[in-house]
Amino acid sequence: MNLIIGLGNILLTDEGIGIHVLKELEKRNNILNAEFLDLGTSSLDLEYFIKNDTKKIAVIDCIKTTGCNYGEIFKLSCDDLKKKRNSGYSLHQLEFIDSINLILLLSELPPILIFGIIPYDTKSPSLNLSEPLKEKFSVITEKIENEINIFFNQ
Repeated sequence: MNLIIGLGNILLTDEGIGIHVLKELEKRNNILNAEFLDLGTSSLDLEYFIKNDTKKIAVIDCIKTTGCNYGEIFKLSCDDLKKKRNSGYSLHQLEFIDSINLILLLSELPPILIFGIIPYDTKSPSLNLSEPLKEKFSVITEKIENEINIFFNQ
């Protein structure tokens, strides 16, 4: 079984893009042998949901960086996050990579692929995505769905 995780705060507009994409992927049901998990902003809870038969993990979240267009998707490994940590990337207050490093102190993890989506607005309180990301939502979701299927079938 593979695991697809959505991260983000759905109360802050595009900060919740990872959750919105996760829910759409689950609804579409086009990814075989996958469990879907909404972790919100609780990346430290990840360890509790990884089972012995978890083969691969795909994580979807917003990622803040400079010089990129909103809706752009980054494919990152945990090593990429470690390298870019001091270069302007940010995934929440306790960064996802910190959670991974803590888990690795006690156990091993399967291969992880992270999809970071550039947000338009992460400050406005709203349960909905910003209009610019709503317009790109189906394209974003389709690209991530295709990439997850490739990753899980490698």
